Amino acid sequence: MKHVNLILPALLALSAPATSVPFSVKAPPDGFFAKPQFTTRYECAIRDADQGTVETFFDEIGVNGFPCGVFAVECDWATYPGSMTFDSKAFPDPVALFGKIRGKGSLPLVSVSCFISPDSRQFRRFRYDPEGGGRDYILCGKDGKEPAIVKWKGGFSAVWDVGNPMAFGFFLDRLTSLSDRCKVEGFVFEALDEKKLSDCHFSSQGMTPSAFVRSYSRFARFFPASMHDGVLPDVTYVPIRLSARRHTWNDLKTVIPEMLERSREGTYYCVPDGVGGSDVSAIRPGREDPVDQTLFVRWCALQALMPVMQFARAPWRGLSPENVAICREFVRLHASLSPYILELVRNSVAREVPVVRSMDAVFPGKGFDRPLQQFMLGAKYLVAPVVSRDGSVTVEFPEGTWIDPRGMTIEGPKSLTLEKVPLSFLPYFERR
Repeated sequence: MKHVNLILPALLALSAPATSVPFSVKAPPDGFFAKPQFTTRYECAIRDADQGTVETFFDEIGVNGFPCGVFAVECDWATYPGSMTFDSKAFPDPVALFGKIRGKGSLPLVSVSCFISPDSRQFRRFRYDPEGGGRDYILCGKDGKEPAIVKWKGGFSAVWDVGNPMAFGFFLDRLTSLSDRCKVEGFVFEALDEKKLSDCHFSSQGMTPSAFVRSYSRFARFFPASMHDGVLPDVTYVPIRLSARRHTWNDLKTVIPEMLERSREGTYYCVPDGVGGSDVSAIRPGREDPVDQTLFVRWCALQALMPVMQFARAPWRGLSPENVAICREFVRLHASLSPYILELVRNSVAREVPVVRSMDAVFPGKGFDRPLQQFMLGAKYLVAPVVSRDGSVTVEFPEGTWIDPRGMTIEGPKSLTLEKVPLSFLPYFERR
């Protein structure tokens, strides 16, 4: 089998120290950062999770004048969890679908997980079964014999034992095969909560739940355009997508704090949750919740100078034409500063410095070691998005000269409150 040829890479990846960067790790392609990303997870929740919905959403992006760097298919596309094969009724021609995405210059991604349905033939083939010739590629419970069944957002499933080099190589082979068949550029790896692995028996000596999740993270080393949905312990080199949020002002206010927390932990580049919030836990087809237009546009502004902009909700549904145009302008702002963002991305691994940094990280000992709704993009730009319903924001300036896009100059240190900030304006300041 092909996966036997992947055992050496598996051993090398799994043997790397937890805090080190695996060999040959590459930053994601430029398109991952330079243009906005779109994911189907919200659209497929309110429409149907099928190829028609996905293609319609992708077509709408261009029709409405938005560029698209990454297009991620996130829905129940597989015949069952862990099958790595598209449901032929819902997705009759995935090769054509991903060919269309690539043909428009976007990077196609698809969501995957290390879970597998315990009702499947494949599960029976690879579970621990010494008498029946099973391969022992499935994680066991505490007794080391019966398979562990873990709850996740897709239900209750068994787990591939990706801490086992043989199973790691097999899973990598399946990812590679899917990528080759459908010309998928990378994957969105579903979150794996280490707390839910506490009752598992690990076949590899010394393996812990945290180490197991780190093993899972290392598949991204083989597919640089990938990202992980959720926190990864002691892993800094993989793009992490922040947790899904609801469409509320309170949730908007949590984005910057979580981004800075991940940065303090050493994550080089984070992907914020979709503009407007993409928590679909309470969404049912045909029951889309109403859009607060001001909130949506403020959310778009907040992401404009983050490493990545990601949309799950379609701006052209629920927003006025004027507000859709404002969102396009924030996309253009992101594109205008993408050369600087890409420079930060390329330097992040070599210098072990995140792209987004807290004020205290750039200006230590200057009184910024407290919660602030602002951040530094590299060491050059201070970004202070509006996250309050009243449209105001207070900006804390360090020493030096700071200039905003309108040419206003501020000499720090200084605290400045901006009232009734126009919806079309993002307060950010270049350090001179």
